Amino acid sequence: MEAPKTKVVLFLGAGFSAPSGYPCTAQLNKTVLETPAERRDVRVEQFITATIRKFWETVFAWRSGMREPSFEDHFTQIDMAVNSGHNFGPDYDSAKLRAIHKMTIHRIFGWLRKPKGFRTTTPPVS
Repeated sequence: MEAPKTKVVLFLGAGFSAPSGYPCTAQLNKTVLETPAERRDVRVEQFITATIRKFWETVFAWRSGMREPSFEDHFTQIDMAVNSGHNFGPDYDSAKLRAIHKMTIHRIFGWLRKPKGFRTTTPPVS
C-alpha cells in the first residue's frame, strides 16, 4: 500500500522573492517613477512616469524627496472613485483614472519581467 501524500501549504511573506532579485513592495513603490531606459518605446515610458507623477502630486500632495504613496493608497483612491462614479476634480475623470490604473500595472509588470540579479542563463554544471 502506498503511503499517503502529505499536502503542504507555504505562506510566504512579501520579501520572499527578494534574494532572486525581485523588488519587495517598498522598493517597487520607489521605482514606479523611474523611466526604464531599456524598453522599446522610451517616450511611452516617459509619458507613464510623468502621468503617475502628476497624479501623485495632485491627489496626494506628493513632491520629490517625500515618501511615495503606498500602492494600497494609490489603487484604493483610483478604485473607489471609479467604482462610485466620482472624479478627482476636473482633471481626473473615471476614464483617466482607469488609464492611470492600467499604466501603473504596466509599470509594475515591466519591473517584474526581469529582476535585478536574476540569472538569464543557466550556470555551467561541474
